[in-house]
Amino acid sequence: MSEHAVTVPMPGTRCGPCDDACSHDDCVKLRAMAAAKCTLCGCAIGFDSRFWVDREGDERTYTHASCSEDEACR
Repeated sequence: MSEHAVTVPMPGTRCGPCDDACSHDDCVKLRAMAAAKCTLCGCAIGFDSRFWVDREGDERTYTHASCSEDEACR
């Protein structure tokens, strides 16, 4: 798991993807991360939401920080 939670900035913001659909490599990657499903709740990671990245080889999975924190408190 990553050392700290990260976020995908909202589209149209300084570091976020373009407002409109585009084919910029960075925008495509950011939109794919935001669309990825959380490993715990199954909902999209979304924009401006803290999440953890887990890497196994070339594969990456994503977990909302809030879901991970809820799980840890059980």
